[in-house]
Amino acid sequence: MSQSTTGQQLGPAPTGLTIIKIATDLPVSGKDIRLGKPAENGARLAVDQANANHTLAGYTLVFKPKDDVGPRGDNDPAVGARNVTAFVAEALVAGIVGPLNSRVEPGQHRSVPEQGDSGVGMQWLHHPVTDTASDGQGHLFPHCHHR
Repeated sequence: MSQSTTGQQLGPAPTGLTIIKIATDLPVSGKDIRLGKPAENGARLAVDQANANHTLAGYTLVFKPKDDVGPRGDNDPAVGARNVTAFVAEALVAGIVGPLNSRVEPGQHRSVPEQGDSGVGMQWLHHPVTDTASDGQGHLFPHCHHR
């Protein structure tokens, strides 16, 4: 049995492979399911194809989806922030695709430590990578965080 950095039992350790988790934080239920589900399916397909083609020799990608829809049936900044906080806390999560909606984004920016601290990359889907966003408090953030 292998263990996570927090001591959680992960099951049998893979032989000769290193696991990298790719996460999504998208609206996959509620009002925006028609937008979020195809994006989630695309990310899942990319992970499956990368594994099937051995794109990263010696590595296995694991898909880790989360829904950012709250109790009102639409994307919820608090849910998105909790999701990203959980992803950042997981040592094996290397990247996050999402959010799909700009309303969720500011809370997620605050959940990701300064670039280089967490090692988690995020790709926001609603702006080009070269854009910036504001949290409404005068702080601008790039739309792509990476190692």
